[in-house]
Amino acid sequence: SSTNSRGLDRSRGKNALGLPPAKVRAVFPYHVMVDANFTIVQVGRALPEILMRDVSDLIGRPVGDVLKIIKPILAGWDWPILQRLADQKFYLVPVPFDDTVTGAYIEQTDVKFKGNMIQISSDKAMFVLSPDAENIHELSQMGLTMSDLPLHSFQRDVVFLGEHIASEVKTAHKLDRLSKRLNREKDLSNTLLNSMLPPTVAESLRAGKTVEPLLYENVTLFFSDVVGFTNICDAVEPWDVIDMLNQLYTVMDHLASHFNLYKVETIGDAYMCCSGLPTPDENHAQNIANFAIAVSECVHLVKSPSDGEPLQLRIGIHTGHCMGGVVGTLTPHYCLFGDMVNTTSRHESTGVGGKIQCSSVLYEHLAEYSADSKGPMYKLTPRGYVDMKGKGKCYTYWLDGGSEHNGVSGPTAIEGLREQVRDALSKKKWKKRKYFDFRRRRSSVYNGAGSDIADTMTVGTNASARLVDDEKTVGSLHSRITEGVVSGMGEVGDKSESSVHPATASKSTATASGSNNETENQSIADDLSDHDTVSFAEMKRTQWADIKWDPNLSRIELVASVHGLLSSMLWKCCSELSSEMPDNKNVLDHELLRYVNRISSLYDAHAFHSFEHAAQVVLSSAHLVNEYNKAKQHIKTPHDSNPFTRFITVFAALIHDVKHLGCPNAQLQKENHPLNVVYSQGSYQERQSIQVALGVFLEEFAALSTTILKLCPDFLHLVTAAVLATDVANKETQAKIQERFERVLIVEHEDVTEFDKTRSCIEQILLLADVGHCSQGYENFLIWNQAFFYECLQNHIQGHADDPRPGWHVGQIGFLEFYILPLAERCNALIPQCELTKGTRRILRLWKRDGIEWTDDLVKRSYEAERAEMGRMIPAIRAASPKLKPTADRKQSGGVGGLRASISKKVKKKRFSLFSRKSTSQNRQAVAAAKNVEESIPEQAPAANDIPPVGTIRANDGSGSFFDEDLEKWWFGS
Repeated sequence: SSTNSRGLDRSRGKNALGLPPAKVRAVFPYHVMVDANFTIVQVGRALPEILMRDVSDLIGRPVGDVLKIIKPILAGWDWPILQRLADQKFYLVPVPFDDTVTGAYIEQTDVKFKGNMIQISSDKAMFVLSPDAENIHELSQMGLTMSDLPLHSFQRDVVFLGEHIASEVKTAHKLDRLSKRLNREKDLSNTLLNSMLPPTVAESLRAGKTVEPLLYENVTLFFSDVVGFTNICDAVEPWDVIDMLNQLYTVMDHLASHFNLYKVETIGDAYMCCSGLPTPDENHAQNIANFAIAVSECVHLVKSPSDGEPLQLRIGIHTGHCMGGVVGTLTPHYCLFGDMVNTTSRHESTGVGGKIQCSSVLYEHLAEYSADSKGPMYKLTPRGYVDMKGKGKCYTYWLDGGSEHNGVSGPTAIEGLREQVRDALSKKKWKKRKYFDFRRRRSSVYNGAGSDIADTMTVGTNASARLVDDEKTVGSLHSRITEGVVSGMGEVGDKSESSVHPATASKSTATASGSNNETENQSIADDLSDHDTVSFAEMKRTQWADIKWDPNLSRIELVASVHGLLSSMLWKCCSELSSEMPDNKNVLDHELLRYVNRISSLYDAHAFHSFEHAAQVVLSSAHLVNEYNKAKQHIKTPHDSNPFTRFITVFAALIHDVKHLGCPNAQLQKENHPLNVVYSQGSYQERQSIQVALGVFLEEFAALSTTILKLCPDFLHLVTAAVLATDVANKETQAKIQERFERVLIVEHEDVTEFDKTRSCIEQILLLADVGHCSQGYENFLIWNQAFFYECLQNHIQGHADDPRPGWHVGQIGFLEFYILPLAERCNALIPQCELTKGTRRILRLWKRDGIEWTDDLVKRSYEAERAEMGRMIPAIRAASPKLKPTADRKQSGGVGGLRASISKKVKKKRFSLFSRKSTSQNRQAVAAAKNVEESIPEQAPAANDIPPVGTIRANDGSGSFFDEDLEKWWFGS
């Protein structure tokens, strides 16, 4: 029958294949039909979507402008050549083109096709194609799934086979890794077991055999202990004793290994080893004698931490027979039994410091050994009869050392051993103890669904782009602070409200409260003490409603200001406890500055849970505890009498959100985050902050931590309780805090201790400081309310929370009424002069009046910025991430409408990670490419109260804006 130009059968309404066009497009979704001039006359149903073009844009266009044959290699689209290669497999790729909507140049590098050519008539041919993918990954890069593959194509089998092979390879690699890990764990287990038990005994236990006790006829034992060990323990801190014992046992273990001895055990300062068991040795007496001589000479390399003098040991050695066997099943231990064990212990206990007492039996062995040599091998002096408990009078000798004939323990040999021991001690790094060891071994608990999560709790890891803890920078800053060079006062927002700034200010000048009353300023100046730093003095002059930092402060200046507050608090506490300041005050002050800088680097760049917010809480808590101390002077019986209350409160405010993940604990529990496993008691992120911050405090700042713990033994306990109290979402914790407050401070039970009073005061003050913006100035409330809004919005966009925009206004009213107001009323009992309830009610009244309009404006700007950002990045996203295929909505809106929903869906699946804050390489390329596009986000209209968009605290253009970063900062994790 005759056909028209599109191959349509006029008589039957069918094409040259004998099928309706709609049926052909459905059966062959990726086909292309061309005429004699290679003009496209028909395409499959799914082809326009994967090519990111409309059907009208493809029909009538030369096929060479749309697809390119890459195999077999051809010079161009030519009928004679194609007809000769009709039985070959054709591989095609899309041709780059300019998008008619955005004008962007789009090149789809991940899309590939393969198929065959079918000659339909003399002037028409059809290329039956299917996506060329060997596995699911390649298919997903094209934005396709298995259901998108044609039913007639063998490509489904190819993908299944590819996935099977990839799965087998992955399983093989996983088994290989597990095998290597198992071998490492086995070696570790064997090493640990062999260090606890003799190798032969350990092998028997590993084989499940019972280890029978054995009698050893010829054994020599060594006992020693430290002279004056009890006095040393009383004079120094426990960790100094641990360091001393570590050094001592390093020396003795090195020498025991050198003389091939078996170390039985250590109990406190007592050291016990032997020769002749579990492996018999005919030279057992000489080995122990040589070891005792070497130990008595080399132990002088270890100094006492109490007076710096070399340690002295009492040593007793004896030869005899004993039994050896394994005792216990829960923790098996290899023990020695027999009368010779008691006898050796008596020789040690009746000895003299710095000397080696040996028994007459051992003397005979050594004398017999010396008889076979050229001369005496050992220097032995009779001590005479010694009365020993349970043994009566025993004749003993002093082993004074080895003679020049002794090549093992003579003077020359001992000098060589001393050098070896000195080298062994120099290679050890002392005072690097980890009392808070946060590194967790990888296990199936952390790996979840097959993912490798490394050392989640490693101290000091931080991916945020912040200033590193540079010793020179901190040292330079410290000298600038002490010289009073850091200066300059800035204002924020409305001039009626002012901000605290580390400025050099006269004590008689009012710069923080906006008051010009010279009498009031003079009274404040008279209240200043020698310990008040510049930032503390400025804070004193500021009213509670005006408390906030100058937004023009750089991070290092903010660190210096926070240090100033903590420094003032610390020296005030020291002056109240002692009339004299510590001798190393300058060293401690420098360590405190370095610690604040170190903590600032441990905060991640979230909108709300950041170092900037922690600094705001520090400022608020410093103000509250200062007012609290004023209030205590007018109370007959103060609530607490601990002078460290002020420093502990401000210190806890500094560390309370360290390493915070920017999402609530409930979300971590819902997603079964590793923190949920590590801290099963709840308050996961607060407990992580405590361990990380206090671990750094104890390990890296020994002088500062030691001084503070000596002055306040309950420091760690109180800081821990204060930080845990900041988990406002934990109903059980908050109920206990409120009950403790009523029992301790309101009812005042008779059984309440001073510790309970101090703890309750710190908890209430820190709780209020953490949400201080809810009772301060309204502008400050809007700033941090907006910051928290954008943090919640970021979690929603990443698929880890509900959209905060609906109901935001009502939710804030509930928070102010049911949490902030009761908290402010409780704190009014401690600090009545701050009028905390009045400030909260003022904010609640203004929020009910203006909050709806402000929230609507904020939500509107977030939607506008989101749409503008998505529209600006369409070309870049298409180029860098072609898997984001267009949707039906996109077609209807010319390429922009509906794309946000498509991208958000894929974002939730793959693009973002809540806890790593890292984007994929394709996403980073998209962001980088988007910056080169001429289009940009339009200027946003100001909010109802002229509050700028949220960003981070940094030096800006002087507009007084706390937050001025693009929303892209929060949406794309940069």
